[in-house]
Amino acid sequence: ASALDSAATHYALIADLIAHYRTAMPLNYHAVRYEDLVTDQEREVRAMLHFIGEPFDPAVLAFHENARHARTASYAQVT
Repeated sequence: ASALDSAATHYALIADLIAHYRTAMPLNYHAVRYEDLVTDQEREVRAMLHFIGEPFDPAVLAFHENARHARTASYAQVT
């Protein structure tokens, strides 16, 4: 998927698959567009948290200021 045409084809296929699943199964689904997240991060994060039933915490938007490191096997990737 490094070529633009194959990436576009893959994206279209995934979009079709998601549309199929949404009509065939009763999914509790919240779509997030990357562009919207970049444009208005707080609005999108609030909407995501509302969707999962969690209260908004301003610290969510300041994740990069968290001094605690992620204790996962992928720590190097997270940092």
